[in-house]
Amino acid sequence: MRKIYLTLGCTLLASATSLNCFAQLPNATFTDWVDCIPWTSADNTAAQGTTPKNWCISNVIGIPMGSFFGNMGATTVGEEYTTDTEGFSAVKVFNNKNSMMESQIVPGYFTLGTTWSTSNGMSALTGDTSTNDGGSFGGIEFTGRPDGLAFQFQRALGDAANSQWATVVAYTWTGTFTQKDVPGNIYLSEESMVKTDMVDRDRNILGIETNLGGEVTKTEGAELIAKINRPIDQVTDAWTEMVVPFEYVSDAAPEKLNIIFAANDYFSSENIEYNNSLCVMNPRVVYFSQLASLSIGGESVNNFQSGVYDYYVETLPALGDVTYEVLGQAATAEIKEEDGKILIVVTNAEGEDADGQSTHTYTIAEGSNTPAGDAVNYTGKLVISMMGGELTPEGGMDASISITPTANGTCTFVLPNFMLDLGSGAVNLGDIVVNDVTMTEADGLTTYAGTVKDLKLDMAGTPIVADVDLQGSTTTDGKADMTINVVWNNIPITCTFTGDKIAGIGSIVGNDDNAPVEIYDLRGVRMNGDNLPAGVYIRRQGKTTTKIVVR
Repeated sequence: MRKIYLTLGCTLLASATSLNCFAQLPNATFTDWVDCIPWTSADNTAAQGTTPKNWCISNVIGIPMGSFFGNMGATTVGEEYTTDTEGFSAVKVFNNKNSMMESQIVPGYFTLGTTWSTSNGMSALTGDTSTNDGGSFGGIEFTGRPDGLAFQFQRALGDAANSQWATVVAYTWTGTFTQKDVPGNIYLSEESMVKTDMVDRDRNILGIETNLGGEVTKTEGAELIAKINRPIDQVTDAWTEMVVPFEYVSDAAPEKLNIIFAANDYFSSENIEYNNSLCVMNPRVVYFSQLASLSIGGESVNNFQSGVYDYYVETLPALGDVTYEVLGQAATAEIKEEDGKILIVVTNAEGEDADGQSTHTYTIAEGSNTPAGDAVNYTGKLVISMMGGELTPEGGMDASISITPTANGTCTFVLPNFMLDLGSGAVNLGDIVVNDVTMTEADGLTTYAGTVKDLKLDMAGTPIVADVDLQGSTTTDGKADMTINVVWNNIPITCTFTGDKIAGIGSIVGNDDNAPVEIYDLRGVRMNGDNLPAGVYIRRQGKTTTKIVVR
């Protein structure tokens, strides 16, 4: 049984949506495509579909039946997917019906290694799946120790009723793993089955049981270094950024890397759902250069987030009273006082973070974000428009806002539970919070102006980043008129709120005791709290967050 240890902590919902072409992965733009010649242990040379150069889609060639009949059961499960992002194409993989036997669904995935599959061709008639196996072997030479893997994705279900997820798998290792007597072709009889010694098979490296094959041996010192095996369960037709951290299990230097993206539960051949698809764009390994925590005088900084870089205190502390943890294996931090501010400069010389930067600077300055008055709440209607069309019902949707005056003559604006419907149902992205909003009073009218950069929101478990510009006014008779301009992935979203003041005091942000518990990893990816692998996570309930360690 794993034990969970609680310590004081802060939310770390950091993400990025910028597109950067990193040199660590070959053909990461997916703009160079070639014929796909599926590997088989029977030395196949026939093409089936296309694949991005340096990557391999799991198209199958089936059973060679001669020049007249062709290949029985040949099936394509991937293709190039055109994007609107200049300089980037994408790979779309999908679970497809076998061209010979539609009752068999061929799983769609692609990899930096080599895809393979085996089966007795008669199993479709007999229902015997014991001869089915497949996956990926090999990879590329790679000596880095990245902190995570970042990519954009879209995902669709062939049938809205199915619940099968997609998967991203990645791992680094050193040495060579070899499994003897692995059947690597599709055959009709035992005589036509061809076995091979498979080198660096995914399951062997990751320590996962294999269905078929003989003894596994490895060279001296061969071992797994780091791994990712993460479900992708969000369904979205918008490009969505995902940053997944590596779990390191060894301090040894890696020699090789493999990455696999699958439109299915990659390590399970059960219930492969027809026409589930996954599109992937801009994969890259990333090196974190942010802070994991920040404390002053032994107390965690209020509302700390790794992607928020400016913090205010009433009195500037001594440098020795400021402590922090860096996020990133090779990241280093320098703390200094400059122009009446404390700067913490975090740098990772190994490479760039998900936002394309290798250095991030945190600033602690004198000021106040502490509420100096009671929250004033308004309820009314919110109209959301994007690209010339409205995303809310006629007349808008019910919504509330909160305005809290602060000690320095500004205020904090909150639009809680921001709901956005991009066509597949409304999703709660969380609270839009704008601090240090200026207030100007004249002739019974108070006007507001404020901005926030890199606001962290959450789209069904996947962190997103947006910029917000707030403009608006309230009147002495309790009327509010606010425009909240949100820019996400360079897409402007305009939100217009009109409403009336609510009698009474107190924030409309939910009570922590009644709020649902949410678990995130250190890059802000939402996790299933009932099945956490060993590691460090963030537990959030309402506005209260704690760091938990699972051993």
